[in-house]
Amino acid sequence: MRKDFLNLFKYNNWANERVLESFKTTEKINEKTQLLFLHILISQTIWLERILAKAQTFKTTMQLLSIDECTKLSKQSTKDWIIFIEES
Repeated sequence: MRKDFLNLFKYNNWANERVLESFKTTEKINEKTQLLFLHILISQTIWLERILAKAQTFKTTMQLLSIDECTKLSKQSTKDWIIFIEES
């Protein structure tokens, strides 16, 4: 089952990269679309922090970040989840 979860997060990372690439090439990003994507990214971070009993980095899932911040958050979240799964 661990392998399935690793594959899921690798696929998730691939999909996030596609979304971020489209954001970078779009002249004006729809704010609702960006907020929904950020809600997903931030929620991933919050859930892992809860599982690890860490203080939450984000107080809300509905906030706007720059595309660069989204990219960093996506990469860090994926890395952290993969480490957690591999070590569990």
